[in-house]
Amino acid sequence: MKKILNIKTLLLSLCTLVIISCEQDEVVFDTEIGNFTNAKAAQNAITVSEGNQAEFIVVQEDLVQGKIDEWEGIYVYDEPISGQIGLRVVGGTATEGTDYTFNNYNWGTGDGNYYFMTIQDFSPFLFQEGYIYTYDASTSLQNTITDFLTIIDDGVTEGEETIEIQLFPVALGYININETITITITD
Repeated sequence: MKKILNIKTLLLSLCTLVIISCEQDEVVFDTEIGNFTNAKAAQNAITVSEGNQAEFIVVQEDLVQGKIDEWEGIYVYDEPISGQIGLRVVGGTATEGTDYTFNNYNWGTGDGNYYFMTIQDFSPFLFQEGYIYTYDASTSLQNTITDFLTIIDDGVTEGEETIEIQLFPVALGYININETITITITD
């Protein structure tokens, strides 16, 4: 029994030494992300009536060049998508499902303008919560973010309600933004 234990210990030690002493054949360098721009929301508060769509403008410092590769964007129906921002609710008095809903589109729309879906639907490898809004950021410094949220007309007079939406960069998206927008819903 002691001999078997010694042999197992010796084999475990040899395996450990082999694993520790292995050298990598390739060196993987960290790729510096270029081609990104800082952005801000043009307004930090907007008002929307029940039954309407919310929209706001994102203003970029620079254009995101049309260089599209695996690190800089994706192609959707041959349309370049270089702008990606995340949106998530961080507060407010309105209730999702009762007062508003997110318009969750998928790649199948094929209209070439924008795409809005949960970040997990976009990529299960991104560990961020919320929604992703993608658009072409290579042609204009001002881009209207629209058709992402529907304000439900419930027919009930409730007074003003609010939704606080945080805007944030998504993974390797090239729009660097950290803003909060307050959406006020009016009857």
